Amino acid sequence: MPGVADPQVIDVIAETDGGDVLLLMSEGRDWGGDDHVTALRAKLNTYMNFIKQGTLVEEYPQYAGRVTYIALFCREAPSGPVTTFLQFVTAKNAELGVPFAVEVKPEMFDGEKFTGGGMLG
Repeated sequence: MPGVADPQVIDVIAETDGGDVLLLMSEGRDWGGDDHVTALRAKLNTYMNFIKQGTLVEEYPQYAGRVTYIALFCREAPSGPVTTFLQFVTAKNAELGVPFAVEVKPEMFDGEKFTGGGMLG
């Protein structure tokens, strides 16, 4: 799973039980400072472009008209400048109609590697 370290890749596209579309990114590394913010910004830009430029619906037409949101699953709670950045992202994405959530899910990681904890089949 590429994770935040590979900003050009959408890590997971899934349908929720409620029929919404989830674009998931993962981060299993320890949180750093400005470099981590830069990596998150690049990854989030990829996700937002994928949605806003219509690529999601082009590649997955069954998702047309559905609520789409982005979630960051991480091994540990964000800290430092990353926290401030993620608060900004949450507010900005709400304005843009693409909800964003951060979920601390250590059970979905084996060390730094995202395993999905059974979520991915």
